[in-house]
Amino acid sequence: AVDDCQIYLLDTDSKLFGFYVDTTIKALVPDLSTLGRCFVQTEFSPWYHLIERSEVARAQKPPFSPVRAGRDTVAPILIGHGALVFLNMAPDAKPPLGPGSFFLDWRDGSFVDVSEEVRSGRRPVRFFCFRAPSECP
Repeated sequence: AVDDCQIYLLDTDSKLFGFYVDTTIKALVPDLSTLGRCFVQTEFSPWYHLIERSEVARAQKPPFSPVRAGRDTVAPILIGHGALVFLNMAPDAKPPLGPGSFFLDWRDGSFVDVSEEVRSGRRPVRFFCFRAPSECP
């Protein structure tokens, strides 16, 4: 089994889509258990991710960075078997290249799998923080 599941939807050019992409995708999938462990985002992190509680610790690893609130970070909110985690993408982080990372590029109205291009270095991916500067890494 793949220990890490991260899905990156690239070049969507829509900030609103990016803010809500994780919960929107998970709300539309027929079987939530297939994506409950996954982090879904664009080149920046959505407002929050809804994940299984067991995945909260993984949210602390690059390319993710917890959202700051002054000197503290915003703690996860535990809900039932899940958790809301508030994350940023660390702008200097390298994209994860393991077998559980998927990169889909928005082209001509549909997503195209560019995972192998990203893994080989032919397709660069740059992350950025789209929150207030005080909340960014």
